[in-house]
Amino acid sequence: MRFQAEGNFAVIIRQAKLAEPKFAKPPAFDVVIEVEDAEGHKDWWRGEISQEYGKGNKSSQTQAHITMETLTKLGLPGNDLTQIGCLVNVQTEAWVTESKPNNEGKTFFNVRGLGGGGGEKIDEIDPGTLQARIAALFGQPAAAAVTQAAPPAAVPTAAPAAKANPFGAGSPAPARANPFSPK
Repeated sequence: MRFQAEGNFAVIIRQAKLAEPKFAKPPAFDVVIEVEDAEGHKDWWRGEISQEYGKGNKSSQTQAHITMETLTKLGLPGNDLTQIGCLVNVQTEAWVTESKPNNEGKTFFNVRGLGGGGGEKIDEIDPGTLQARIAALFGQPAAAAVTQAAPPAAVPTAAPAAKANPFGAGSPAPARANPFSPK
């Protein structure tokens, strides 16, 4: 049974193999790893070994480098792909995302990353906690810490406090002429 939801899931590697590439042309090849979660959801992760470059944040690295980073994180010894089988039964985390609907409108959930680090959950800070932290960092009263400062009506003449809040609340900004104001 395939994954049915997006998210990060604790998984066990059930199979690890080297295979013909899905997207690149030989001499490139793929590392394919089957993972399974505690509820029996299974799917394959593919890592490409090629000289093609990644996308987004990984655009300065080759697919081979990106894949080998993941395999090293999983425990592959010494970048030795002949030892790929040693990853079987390794416990890790799989990052699963929902695909765009296909021509029939059907969506799938695909393993996009292994070993954590991809699509991790972001723990947002609530406004009250943020106010208290900014106050602690910059010595501002908590109630005024995240209030957006309005542009001053007149150019201020006082210098900013020694511990000025870089987010703009609290102390006024240093005096500067507005280059966009009509003369």
